[in-house]
Amino acid sequence: SQVLSVQQSLIVVFAHLIQNNLNDVVNFLTSTPGPQGSSAFDFVMYEWVTKQHLFSGPYDIKVSIIALTGLLEYAMTNNDVRFQTLVVPGDQIIYHQSGQSISHRTRSKSSKHPEQWTRVPLVVKLFKILVLELQNQINTRKELEEDVNFDDDDEDDDDEEGNVDDKEEKDGEQINESNSLKASDDEATKYLERYDNLLDDVFD
Repeated sequence: SQVLSVQQSLIVVFAHLIQNNLNDVVNFLTSTPGPQGSSAFDFVMYEWVTKQHLFSGPYDIKVSIIALTGLLEYAMTNNDVRFQTLVVPGDQIIYHQSGQSISHRTRSKSSKHPEQWTRVPLVVKLFKILVLELQNQINTRKELEEDVNFDDDDEDDDDEEGNVDDKEEKDGEQINESNSLKASDDEATKYLERYDNLLDDVFD
């Protein structure tokens, strides 16, 4: 976990740099040798997209996702072959004895079927990461809305007991929560709009 924390911190540094000057950073990494013989661009992007789902902390995740969104938009807009030729792990392949995929497997089955992943171009992996993050944002927003609705029911019960002061305080908290939900909704809408535009580029 300590190694992952260091890796996350380093990747977030690149995420900040990419947000500020994407083209120059990508070109610099491409022209710089990586530690495994390929370019630094291949090395950084491979480590980034394979570790993204393990990141923790809302700030680091947000910074990373924004940078990945910019990279995908850049790749699609410029039809950059670097994002098409680099192949990275896509989805994990899980089997049972008949060879059909399942969502769970035992340790004994794992020994018979070593961990395997599909292989996809970097540009496809970027898109998959962003779609998954969008779905997570939508689910989180729904959960917050359900919590607010549940609190509304509790407030109705308190009103029957005549607790006016508590109601006013909770009304203020509800307004803050509503504002937070609206901000979250606006952010999710922006994500959707960017993904829609990228989809148009993919299928045009």
